[in-house]
Amino acid sequence: MVLELFGTEFKDKLFEELVSINIKAMEEAKRRSSRNITWVPIKQLQEATGWGRTKLEEWRDQGKFQFQQSGKGGKYLYNLEDVQRFCRSLQK
Repeated sequence: MVLELFGTEFKDKLFEELVSINIKAMEEAKRRSSRNITWVPIKQLQEATGWGRTKLEEWRDQGKFQFQQSGKGGKYLYNLEDVQRFCRSLQK
């Protein structure tokens, strides 16, 4: 039905766009799966982002980015790339 309304040229163009979108999606999937996580302590996080300890800990407690704790009452380590992504989203 669509082919009858728009013709084969439309179908060919649509197919090419879908292939292009699929290629971009595959590249993004590879990028995300190959991403290494850099775990850093709060001091290094402050230096990398320019944000203060209080604000970073507030966002951590709100679950804005990935972190891990070495045990109950232990030190926190932060996913540097995830925190930087979050900080970039604030500037938009």
